[in-house]
Amino acid sequence: SNDSSDIEIVKPGIVDPFSAPLVSIERISGFRASFDPLHLRRITGVLTYIDPGSFLYLQHGNRGIRVQTRQAEDFALGSVIEAAGFIATPHYYAEMEEALLRVKSPGTPPPPVPATLAQIRNVRLGRSGSYTDDYDGRLVTLRGRMISLQHVTGSAVQLFFESDGELIRASLPEVHPHSTLDALLTGAELAVTGVCRTTFQRARLVPDKGFSPTAIEVLLRSAADVRVISAAPWWTVRRLAIALGITLVVLLLALVWVRVLRHLVSVRSRQLAEDRELGTLLTPSAEAIDVGVKAGLPVVDVTEDTPRSRPDVLA
Repeated sequence: SNDSSDIEIVKPGIVDPFSAPLVSIERISGFRASFDPLHLRRITGVLTYIDPGSFLYLQHGNRGIRVQTRQAEDFALGSVIEAAGFIATPHYYAEMEEALLRVKSPGTPPPPVPATLAQIRNVRLGRSGSYTDDYDGRLVTLRGRMISLQHVTGSAVQLFFESDGELIRASLPEVHPHSTLDALLTGAELAVTGVCRTTFQRARLVPDKGFSPTAIEVLLRSAADVRVISAAPWWTVRRLAIALGITLVVLLLALVWVRVLRHLVSVRSRQLAEDRELGTLLTPSAEAIDVGVKAGLPVVDVTEDTPRSRPDVLA
């Protein structure tokens, strides 16, 4: 059986996590095809995004890192945060796991970096392990055209926009007010600011080549991160469909009305023809009147006021 004598302590653990060795985010963050796990480490950076009790992002200079934590405290964005935890690379980007957090000082978030989809996709890794053009974990601003908005119950509001011909998702936790996002119209030109999150597949990791992430997402901090550059054109697909539908209905009604009018004209024409024919039958000829006068018979003048339903008046 096992007992305590079977365990030998080679090196005592760190009692205070915040006394762990301090490493720079630039050293441990960024894209890597492989990574040697570090023991307990400590990092410092500016808070750019937070989902309390789940994860947050810290940025230092041109590098950002995702920090997994169970700590539910909601720190203010821009605060300088000290995090102590374990470094891992679950998605080919260094992350800190099981982190403990504390605020070192208040501050303001760094300004977002304007970026294009092509720049974000152009991650290059040399055989030495160095990388360039790394936007993962950084505050960026992308421009694009509004496509749609979806509400995922109990999760997030997801805004989809087109940038450089590709569809990108921007997510905002449902706990944040999002009425301004609900008012966005399809086709509006947007500037979307948030933390860039990229995902890779192992099959695409070839040194000295450009790598294309399999997924790109923008994590919104609030609805204010989405700014309308130019309003959507009034003639949207929906409005055009409505206008065409109304036009079609009007044309159909017009065709029905024309057929009704033709029918009414046809009926009236037949009535007039019948009236003329009946009038001819009821009107006595000049010869008949002359014979009647010579015979001393009374002559009845058939006019419009004389009932035509009684042809026997001449009998």
